[in-house]
Amino acid sequence: MQFDGVKWVKVTPTYIETETDPAFTAWDKSTGINITESQISDLANYIETETDPTVAANFDFTGAATGDLLQFDGVKWVKVTPTYIETETDPAFTAWDKSTGINITESQISDLGTYIETETQTLSDVIANNNSANGQIKNVSDPTDAQDVATKGYVDLLETQIEALQIAVGLKIKDIDGNIYNTVTIGTQVWMAENLKTTKYNDGTDIPLVTNNADWEGLSTPAYCWYQNDEATYGNTYGVLYNWYTVNTGNLCPTGWHVPTDAEWTTLTDYVGGIEIAGTKLKATTVWYDNGNGTDDYGFSALPGGYRNINGMFGHVGYYGYWWSSTEYGASYAWYRSMTYHYENVNRYYNNERDGSSVRCVRD
Repeated sequence: MQFDGVKWVKVTPTYIETETDPAFTAWDKSTGINITESQISDLANYIETETDPTVAANFDFTGAATGDLLQFDGVKWVKVTPTYIETETDPAFTAWDKSTGINITESQISDLGTYIETETQTLSDVIANNNSANGQIKNVSDPTDAQDVATKGYVDLLETQIEALQIAVGLKIKDIDGNIYNTVTIGTQVWMAENLKTTKYNDGTDIPLVTNNADWEGLSTPAYCWYQNDEATYGNTYGVLYNWYTVNTGNLCPTGWHVPTDAEWTTLTDYVGGIEIAGTKLKATTVWYDNGNGTDDYGFSALPGGYRNINGMFGHVGYYGYWWSSTEYGASYAWYRSMTYHYENVNRYYNNERDGSSVRCVRD
């Protein structure tokens, strides 16, 4: 086929010359191809794959690589240089604007590469998405359709509203410090699914923080601490360790909740199959030492937060979890429950009230 300026018409190919003794020469479309007799059998395939009509005149890929941005200039597609980032003496963050680029603060420059990699994939993907029929991406403060890109502020507000709703219906609970906990219903009881982290009583009064070993050893009044006195490492995962005098105030858990009695602990372990196997049923599926994880069948997610003994020494994080009950045993001891990495059971015993253990709250 050949374009005659108006339409495509059939023409007779003149690519093959007949010679008495053909000899191979370089390709020359103006004179044809001279080939040896042994190459004649390949000619049909060569013509099919190499001389089919193309529209190369409508492209200029000079210097282009995979993923480069191409733009139609009215005549042909050519490579262009992306202009998504503007350089300013004092850049300031503004909304996304594909026509002018992204203006960002100096502190955000280091995050830009990560943002492109993790949020918008590759540059070629961004171009493909934004130039597709369904790719009208917008960055707006209040999204109105499925293709809008929400701002961080909008998403944060939405998460806060959802969390407030979860608290209102009892799916989560907030303590006086503002910590928010998941909850779980097991039988007739509703438990916190995390260890308590508050540093204040539910009336806003501070609980004394005691870090010194000698001071801890001599206590007969309420106190709390973080494991190894290291909140940053252990606090978020394992919560606070409280002595029993803190539990005994009756004001430790959020309003409407309380530290479970010895009998309420027994109700829990009985419901999940008995004290002999309750540890496996209640332990979290991660964190426990030497693959001593549980199956967490009920979402209780018990974690090995360790303890602080009456001498102020810390131990057993990752290996054991200890949780106070509100029930006293004698003059200076109280009942607790413990779980360990190498046994299936839940242990019921009593500890000195000066020991530091974790606390789970149960709904009133």
